[in-house]
Amino acid sequence: MLKKLVKYGNSNALVLDRAILELLNMSEGSIVKLHTDGKSLIITPAAPAKPEEISMSSGAEMLHHTIQANLTKQLADLEVDPVKKAQYEAWKPGSENGLKLQASFKPIMLKYQDDMIKLGSEEFMRDADALAEKYHGDKTSPEFMKEFCDLRIKHAPNLANFDREMRDAAQALGYPDTI
Repeated sequence: MLKKLVKYGNSNALVLDRAILELLNMSEGSIVKLHTDGKSLIITPAAPAKPEEISMSSGAEMLHHTIQANLTKQLADLEVDPVKKAQYEAWKPGSENGLKLQASFKPIMLKYQDDMIKLGSEEFMRDADALAEKYHGDKTSPEFMKEFCDLRIKHAPNLANFDREMRDAAQALGYPDTI
């Protein structure tokens, strides 16, 4: 089978078809181990790894991973607070409110996509790796998140406007601050 590399930000990506993923018992977000014999790239499914062991190929990927880790932590916190859990249920992805929120976010995200691409720069990645090292790989602490957000703004100053527009769009729809 021949495949073509495709542009992905400042990098290239190899798209793996669903059939290949199923054959390897993998899915979107699976962790893989990469190694080479000098001529071939070998991709092997890997056992779940600790977040600090996963190489982030772009700032956007690191941001996604950080948000995902924080979301997992927040969802666990919701289990002990019935009021927050009910609010989340009303706004979760796929719900009526969640779809409205997604629709209002889409034009904002498109407007700032060039700024998001800046998070794929080598300089940003070096700084993000240093920040992760400072926090010993814990990308869920409030301190890490604050410094990471500051780092985003340092490398892509327009993302401050992005953050404000996203917050304003959510508030305009009545999204609760307490979730």
